[in-house]
Amino acid sequence: MTYEGQQCQLPLQIVQGTGPALVGRNWLRAIKRNWVIVKVASDLDIILAKHKQVFNEELGTTKGTKAKLCLKLGSSPTFFKPRPVPHALKGAIAQELDHMESMGILEKVQYSEFSSPIVPVVNQLEFVETIK
Repeated sequence: MTYEGQQCQLPLQIVQGTGPALVGRNWLRAIKRNWVIVKVASDLDIILAKHKQVFNEELGTTKGTKAKLCLKLGSSPTFFKPRPVPHALKGAIAQELDHMESMGILEKVQYSEFSSPIVPVVNQLEFVETIK
């Protein structure tokens, strides 16, 4: 077998049938290729076609399902204070939180025993436009 400059002598079995071609582990060890990318690329089209309604551009929701949090016995609520954010980002963060609340992604509460600070991840180009 010759593949992208690699040469290997490997056993090959030919069988009758219409199933997909199978490659044994001995072939996978011998062929130096990024198999993860090959597998993901081939499976991605199938997954996207099969689940079009999930991978569209719209925000999806799940209805009729309640979440249940299972806590370890003896655990107690933890409340973390917000992280400081640069003044230049405060308006953009507030605007995005309001937008997410209006879309029903977030719900404002007055009090919670549990809290975790948000971590705003900002594209540098968006940041430059925000401070202009």
